[in-house]
Amino acid sequence: MFQQRAIEPGVLAVRMAELIPEYLPGMDTGAAEPTDRRICWNKTLKALLSAIGKERQFKIVRDDAALRPDDPQLDLHWKNGDGIVLAASTGWGDRESLERRLQRFEALKAGQKVFIYTCGRWHDAVLEQIAAALLRYPLHVAGEQYMFVNLLGAESRMHVNLVEIEETGPLSTYRPDLVRPLKGSPFSWTL
Repeated sequence: MFQQRAIEPGVLAVRMAELIPEYLPGMDTGAAEPTDRRICWNKTLKALLSAIGKERQFKIVRDDAALRPDDPQLDLHWKNGDGIVLAASTGWGDRESLERRLQRFEALKAGQKVFIYTCGRWHDAVLEQIAAALLRYPLHVAGEQYMFVNLLGAESRMHVNLVEIEETGPLSTYRPDLVRPLKGSPFSWTL
């Protein structure tokens, strides 16, 4: 059972929103988005999540094992000793890609998990897809905490939803509040 949190979700969300403008490449020239937006956001998120983890004295490890050249994603862990205390992953791409990334993400064992994606138009449908993936997964551990971050860069804001796993094993049934907005969401930043 996971009990101790590496960081409170609200603190992490606020800190991410504070740091995004500092770590977004190209801000000195005004060109915030290079040609490949996924790589740009991966670099930004790697830098800011690493900075936040180091502020809390965690070892930062990038997991390159799941990288595919045709699907640039980010997998980053905060470690305390040999244990992963926070796992962060991106789910860029279409809904099929999102599903593959969710399946891999769920299998990671960490007390806190942060999954970052972007979806401006079908936000509610993606939250339903996330809930369905969580319901299908049979190996949850009591105390796991999931943060799902819908990063809307063009709008300079992110919607953050939270899931708290209360019992080990499969989730018994769907609850309307399974995936719920984090207090204060959406979080915004100024460029």
